[in-house]
Amino acid sequence: MKERPHRVPFSTQLLILFAVLSAGLCPGAQGEPFRIVVAGDGRADYPWNPPRSCDHEGINETVVRAISNAVLKENAAILLWTGDIANVNDTKEDTLKKGLEKWRGIMEPLYSKNVKVWPVRGNHEVYRYLRQGDLDGEPIPNATAVWKELFSGTLPNNAPTSDDNLSFYSVEGSALIIGLDQYNGDQSDPLRRKHSVNQQWLDQVLNQNKKPFTFVYGHEAAFMAGRHNDDDTLAADAAARNLFWQSLVNAKALYFCGHDHFYDRMSVVRRTSPPGPEVFQITAGTAGAPFYAAGQYAGSALWKQERAAHLENVYGYMLIEVDGEKATITFKGHGPSCCDKTGEATFAAMDQMVCDSSSCKTVSCQSP
Repeated sequence: MKERPHRVPFSTQLLILFAVLSAGLCPGAQGEPFRIVVAGDGRADYPWNPPRSCDHEGINETVVRAISNAVLKENAAILLWTGDIANVNDTKEDTLKKGLEKWRGIMEPLYSKNVKVWPVRGNHEVYRYLRQGDLDGEPIPNATAVWKELFSGTLPNNAPTSDDNLSFYSVEGSALIIGLDQYNGDQSDPLRRKHSVNQQWLDQVLNQNKKPFTFVYGHEAAFMAGRHNDDDTLAADAAARNLFWQSLVNAKALYFCGHDHFYDRMSVVRRTSPPGPEVFQITAGTAGAPFYAAGQYAGSALWKQERAAHLENVYGYMLIEVDGEKATITFKGHGPSCCDKTGEATFAAMDQMVCDSSSCKTVSCQSP
């Protein structure tokens, strides 16, 4: 007599189907961390400086392309770009647009692989620099319209939206990611809200989306990291900067920025007893712009800053790996010869820390 086949109860079948679908949708279900790359400052050098073979149409094409390739090698789901895509040094109407289009072309392999590419603006997407020694530059006409034309369709558009649709956020599993524009202006007042953020919107996003990990990124440092002085960072308005940083402390966030062309990991706590949570500012303007040398931190009456790690004369990017209740943040770099090479570049881990929902600890720090 034939055995009757064992019938799986319908409720069990539903549970199995749900498990299979969940495993396919959630990277963590298969033990694979969720990966994010953070990079920025891939602009070319100024035309009055000695030419570099890697610079083309306002972009360090060699290094930016190497980082684009590295994003795919890292199997990252998202690339966060902290600004300064292209250097604009003339008054032609289409220079900014051409630079942004060239950058998007370099990133096309990421778009085609469904990697989310989320840039924010740097000063070089808002101001053009026409003369040596003019550090302020002049506003690029229609810079905001050009930016939105090139990127609005590919950036998150979640409610609540920012008042200008230049800042944005997205919840990705256990992580809240917030991209901040720090250069919003209009034709009548092009410097409005320069060196600051839309704090009211940021507070709303942070309060409505509490997650184990919060990653916030923009172009400028909140605290002078050694090259750009306070008046060319968010510290230009110290009161607004303090509110901004306290909101990150409350959210136990990490802040990623560029603007300075080196790698610097800064520990920041309040000058109180007890000092409260430690929050890190990670500066990594290392995607191809000319190198900067560091100086001493400017200091703050309210906040104590300590240099946790610092690297100069290095190109590279940050890799964030979120795996359950742990996030590993690694800076991967390549020496200055990267600009002289063609083809693939190998980026090696040079600094690393591991975070949980309450704190971060340094794992290693290596020289390039």
